[in-house]
Amino acid sequence: MKHLVTSLRASGNAVQGILDRDQRSDAPDGIVFVAARRALENLILDPLAVGLFLLREQIANPKAMGAAGLRHFELQPQHAQGVCDYVVAGVGRPDDEGASVTLSYIGGFSVAAPRFYVDIDGHDLEDRLGSAFPQLKKYGSGLKLSVIQRALADLPDFIPKDVLDLLQRLTT
Repeated sequence: MKHLVTSLRASGNAVQGILDRDQRSDAPDGIVFVAARRALENLILDPLAVGLFLLREQIANPKAMGAAGLRHFELQPQHAQGVCDYVVAGVGRPDDEGASVTLSYIGGFSVAAPRFYVDIDGHDLEDRLGSAFPQLKKYGSGLKLSVIQRALADLPDFIPKDVLDLLQRLTT
């Protein structure tokens, strides 16, 4: 990616690329990353986004998330923390970093999540999600796209603010 962006920019193309935070050390001009998340998987598979997807696909019980009787598209910001906590509890391990970080969303609300969720290797996060919620395995490599298309498209206010910030950096 770095080489491709460098070559295209040297040829006069105004392109930009996105890298995972852990690969930014020698990133050339035109490369952006999300400082608050280790990898794109940590951004797309945000705990709230995954929770919405679990509800939409009827993989999780809304009552367990503090949203009894609600469908995914009926969720409001006051349900966000319970949804987030449910997903984090499923993927968390006793030795994970427990310090809290704030995750903000386009709708103007935030949730608290343990730091491990934004700092874990993206592929490890996908593996943990598959172990915690085996029904997700059927989506394979299409899980991230499915979360975007089936959950976040229905509730754009629940899109992580880091996505908007990234897109704004790419277009400036």
